[in-house]
Amino acid sequence: TDKFIAKNYNSKSLPNKLINKKVMIERFGLVYDPETPVISVISRLFDYKGIDLITEAFEKIMTLKVQLVLLGTGDRNFHKIFDNYAKKYKDKFACYLGFSDELAHQIEAGSDIYLMPSKHEPCGLNQMYSLVYGTVPVVRETGGLADTVTRYDEEKNTGNGFKFVNYDKEEFFEEVKRAVNLFQKRNVWANIMKNGMKADFSWQASSKRYVDLYRKVLAND
Repeated sequence: TDKFIAKNYNSKSLPNKLINKKVMIERFGLVYDPETPVISVISRLFDYKGIDLITEAFEKIMTLKVQLVLLGTGDRNFHKIFDNYAKKYKDKFACYLGFSDELAHQIEAGSDIYLMPSKHEPCGLNQMYSLVYGTVPVVRETGGLADTVTRYDEEKNTGNGFKFVNYDKEEFFEEVKRAVNLFQKRNVWANIMKNGMKADFSWQASSKRYVDLYRKVLAND
C-alpha cells in the first residue's frame, strides 16, 4: 500500500489506477481524459539522464495525443526550457521544478507511460517503481534499464515496456509513438501493465538470480 496515492490498486484492480490519474493530472492543472495517455518524467535534470534527448524530441511528442508531466531539478538550462514548454503547451504539459516525494508517488500511480532515456544508468530504480505501479516504461537499452525492461512483442504478448538502442532523438521518438499507439489497444495495454506488475525486484529474487548465475559460472569453470 502507498499512503501518498488517492486509491491503492493491483493487477486485479487496474480501473483504480484511473482514480489516481484523475487526481494527479488535475493537481497539475490539466484536464483529465481517460483516453489520453499521460507520460511522465521523474528525474534529476542532467544530460546523463537523457534529459537532452527529451528536450530534442519534445515538440514531436507534443504532436501526439498525449499529456506530459515532469518532476525534477538540476541543470538550470533545463529548468528554463521546461518552463518555456509549460507556457507554450499549457493544455498538454506541466512541470514541478523541485522535488516532492509525495508528488513522485502520485505521478507514478497516475501516469500511463514513464520516460527514462538515460545515457548511462548502472542500476536505475525509477523504471522498477514504474513497473510495479503498472506505468509502462520507455527506456534506452543501457545498464540496469536493459536488465529490467523487456521490449513488448505483440506476436508473443511478452515484454513489460519499450526500448530503443541508440542515443538518438528519432529512435527515441519512434518508441514513444509505438507506446502511445498501443495504449489505444486496451487489452494489449492491460497485458503490458500486468507483465510489469508481475516483476519481482525483491532482494530475495535478486540474490537468487546471483546465486543461479554464480552456480552457472562455477559449472562452466
